[in-house]
Amino acid sequence: MIKSVFDSRTQRAIQAMYRIDIDGHILAAAGATIPLQQPTAGGPARQIFPVPQILQQIKSGRGGVVETALRGVSVVIAFDNIAPRGWSVIAVANPGHLFDEKAPMVNAPAC
Repeated sequence: MIKSVFDSRTQRAIQAMYRIDIDGHILAAAGATIPLQQPTAGGPARQIFPVPQILQQIKSGRGGVVETALRGVSVVIAFDNIAPRGWSVIAVANPGHLFDEKAPMVNAPAC
């Protein structure tokens, strides 16, 4: 499932995707909206996703979509929990490309 979520980054509007733990530590990333720090060899992930309002929502068990700034750039961030792992997925998108007719559409699996 995680791989298919990260594969959706092929849509032009999506700039980056992150998998984080319940404490907001970045466990995996695709894209480059946040400069990533390398953890020490064998050490735990320590870098925290830098948008506190998103982390508060995730800790409350909620997903959602927020328009905000990330490193001074306007973005749309979508996020949701992945049960039962205790992880969350965060997608960072360029708001100018979200409804661009030329951007390729991603086929979402049927629920």
